[in-house]
Amino acid sequence: MRHRRAAVNLGALLSQQGDAPGAKAAYQLAINSGQADAAPNDALDLGILLADKGDISGARAAYQRAISSGSAVVRLEAARLLAELP
Repeated sequence: MRHRRAAVNLGALLSQQGDAPGAKAAYQLAINSGQADAAPNDALDLGILLADKGDISGARAAYQRAISSGSAVVRLEAARLLAELP
C-alpha cells in the first residue's frame, strides 16, 4: 500500500508544481498498483487533473473508470464531475 500512496502523493505534489505529465504518470501508477479498492479514488484524482488541464476525453475516461469500479461515494462524485464536462 505504501507504493500506491507514494504515487498518489507524488501525483498531487507534481500537480501543484505544474508538472501535469508527471502527475498523470504518478496517478496512473497508483491506478495500476493492483489495489482495486483504491483505484477508483486514484482514477477520480486523475480525472480532476486532466479536466483542469483541458484533456476532456482523458478526464471522461478516468471518470468512467471511477464510476464503473468505485464505491458509492466515488461513483456519485465521478458522475457529478463527468456531467460538468463540456
